[in-house]
Amino acid sequence: MLGCKPQPKPEPLQREDICVVCKMAVSDQRFAAQAILPNGEYVKYDDIGCLIEDKNRAQPNRVWVGVFDTKQWVRGDSAVFVATAGVRTPMGFGFLAFATKQQAEQLLAKHGGKIITWSELVAKSAYDPR
Repeated sequence: MLGCKPQPKPEPLQREDICVVCKMAVSDQRFAAQAILPNGEYVKYDDIGCLIEDKNRAQPNRVWVGVFDTKQWVRGDSAVFVATAGVRTPMGFGFLAFATKQQAEQLLAKHGGKIITWSELVAKSAYDPR
């Protein structure tokens, strides 16, 4: 009898984690992202924008992003994103992730910006605050 394959989970951030794109320390989960590649390798990013810029990697099997207001991980394809110049992210991309639209709207009311979808973010056709 075949069992269900366990679903991959995000790894906790470690002090030694370095962004595979900009080579900066991944130190603040509110802005971070991580992916698991088809070969099982986990890669981490200090800014959601670095994940989007990482076009040299194979298509990841799963992506997680840090939820800005709770420091939890959420799957990239289920997160609600805000593009804003009102909050400084580590590399200045200005992308923040939230678990709900209501949380995203609360940040918009305070800092301005625009809600964008995962598809828009990946296509990088969305609002770029830089």
